[in-house]
Amino acid sequence: MRLGGILFDLDGTLFAREAAFWSWLLEEAAERSLDWAQIAELDARGHGPKAPLLDQLALALDWPERALEARLQRLRLGILRHARPDPRLHALLARLRRSYRLGVVTNGSTQSQRGKLRELGIEQYFDPIVVSEEVAHRKPEFAIFRLALRSWALPHGEVLFVGDDGLKDIGGARAAGLQALQVLREPVETLEPEPVRDLLAARQAEDGTASIESLWQIESWLGDHAGEHSVI
Repeated sequence: MRLGGILFDLDGTLFAREAAFWSWLLEEAAERSLDWAQIAELDARGHGPKAPLLDQLALALDWPERALEARLQRLRLGILRHARPDPRLHALLARLRRSYRLGVVTNGSTQSQRGKLRELGIEQYFDPIVVSEEVAHRKPEFAIFRLALRSWALPHGEVLFVGDDGLKDIGGARAAGLQALQVLREPVETLEPEPVRDLLAARQAEDGTASIESLWQIESWLGDHAGEHSVI
């Protein structure tokens, strides 16, 4: 398998979004007991519609903010505050960049997604960084993958997409002609409340899709499957 570049998803792959979200929410709740399972269902690992989630949190936590945008800002800043740089991630990306072009393709707002990359201190490893809000396309749309590869001069079949979501990441990448590798767990353990533990269990790999337990297994997987590689 010839491989020249790797595109990464952000949330759930490079960034432990669930760990940050639940750390922030436990901090917000303090000693209050919330309907954790309902919150987990509304949040849907960050993919659920924001208004119902934020209405629930504002009511349960007595937030002073009334406008949706103000509540959304509280959520975004809280998650960013709990983004933790990881020396292992820096070392991993530095090693991968010696052999492959690296990029990021992520759905979300510029504030949130670029903020996460800054807080993790890993922006410098990626070119391009494609954020859905900035390009008016979202995974799994073909256009967002095409935009990411525009400057690489690599055939789509020589690019690997690494992500956690079966539809947006794996399905979208495959439809765009990329190779795909599914990550089943976040890179950092989530300290979620007990009632939601089962809801946040590891994902199941999509049928016929290569998978790794977490990002930390990628070098081993590449060693087994990408024996021929090049930097363009």
